[in-house]
Amino acid sequence: MSPASPLTADVAELIARHFGALAEPMRLRILDALRVREEASVGTLAEALDARHGTVSKHLNLLYGQKILGRRRDGTSVLYRITNPVVFRLCEEVCGVLADELARYSVDSDPPPLLAGEEAVPR
Repeated sequence: MSPASPLTADVAELIARHFGALAEPMRLRILDALRVREEASVGTLAEALDARHGTVSKHLNLLYGQKILGRRRDGTSVLYRITNPVVFRLCEEVCGVLADELARYSVDSDPPPLLAGEEAVPR
């Protein structure tokens, strides 16, 4: 169901918060790891992503707060999973388009142009 157009300020704010939650590289990597594993603990994700436990935990909590992730206790561990199916569709759409773009740039020697405020990632 699409929101009415034009968007109200409240609806626009909610949409911006959801996109903002996805607009961070570590969070995208976490979602990608959960997409493959279906469910994982903070420690498992931290190890898989070569990231600090605290960093992963912080991002998981933000994604949980935005209702993108769910969690459940399993003994002493907390397992996270993607609960918002829209995330899968967004990833398929955006990643498919960007994969084509990245393939074009890998043939050329020039990296894709940066957006305002972005820093280049060392190769």
